[in-house]
Amino acid sequence: TFEGVVKTGVPRVSVVPGWTKIDSSIYDVPCPIYVSQGGKDSVNSLVLYFVPKFNLAGAINITDRTVLFDLDGTNPYSSKGPTFAGNPGTGAGVVEAQSLIVNVSGKFLTAANGGSFFVSSAADCTASIAAGTIAADGATATVTVPNAGLIALRGAAATDAVKPAYLCYGTTNTKVIPTSVFAVTGGSLTKFANSLEAANPVCPGPIYTLVANGVRIDVRNYVPNVAFATSGGWYSVIRVINSDETLSVSPVIQVLKADGTLGANASLDVVNDVAGKNGPFKPREVRYYTSSALDGAMNANASATVPTYSAPADTAANARLRITAASSSLRVQNYIYNPGAGNFQESSAAQGDDGPDYTRRADQTNK
Repeated sequence: TFEGVVKTGVPRVSVVPGWTKIDSSIYDVPCPIYVSQGGKDSVNSLVLYFVPKFNLAGAINITDRTVLFDLDGTNPYSSKGPTFAGNPGTGAGVVEAQSLIVNVSGKFLTAANGGSFFVSSAADCTASIAAGTIAADGATATVTVPNAGLIALRGAAATDAVKPAYLCYGTTNTKVIPTSVFAVTGGSLTKFANSLEAANPVCPGPIYTLVANGVRIDVRNYVPNVAFATSGGWYSVIRVINSDETLSVSPVIQVLKADGTLGANASLDVVNDVAGKNGPFKPREVRYYTSSALDGAMNANASATVPTYSAPADTAANARLRITAASSSLRVQNYIYNPGAGNFQESSAAQGDDGPDYTRRADQTNK
């Protein structure tokens, strides 16, 4: 009993605030868009269509909160060194941890949609030591690191602390990863049944906040090039403005068909504007693009599974053009032009930025 009292609460199982080297994921569509962790600037992060896995929480750390001696009065009871998670039953100062249970709340992509939650011994989530379970409603996840996984986290030398247990979350496909505020709600560092030690609780706390800091704009009355003939010679001229004061940006365009299918995409870096200019937009720069140039770039990347605009489905004012950018601010204007008739009209009122912007009240200034 005395040994149990001495060993109770000495190891501290705590949450380390989120940190990650891979800090990008899709917010709402399978199109490049930045995310940030806890408001951290992600300008220099890697842009991907989806992230197979990323460090969600930083880490769960198992550390010594105080230094006490074990029953022999000589060996300190410590989680440090290569004997951690062993079960000698000798009272020789070993933290006889059998498993680590961690519970997390948030808004997860469910397993049915390709979501995965696991613990890794590597900060880049490349070395899984325990597979977790995401609840069917996506509101919680739990993982149990077995004894073999804890042994993998042992310190090599007697003075080396237990390595961090990294919480990892990701997807195996291009499904939507929802924004969320994640938190560790509890858990336990369990001990072997024949040990006199009591389990140690996992300290609850907030971890990773996954938010979008990109822009997504749908041009809802876009006239694609495929509608040129049937419309009597009308097409769209899209004016794109990088209204960011400091950042260069490379917007991405994507087919959004009348039936809601997201199709082929292309970077505006490779598309010539009406003046023959391409490449990234400088801060405050503006360019004009014809639907012929935009559609040509997207058509080059189209396939049977990644379609482009087609007649007649996308010729009756039903097609849309989606533009995303890793930027805090982007503006788009849509001019519908008929050179044969010498007529044009600005139809920008039908566009909309549907991405959230937490720095502006009700997202009023970016609609």
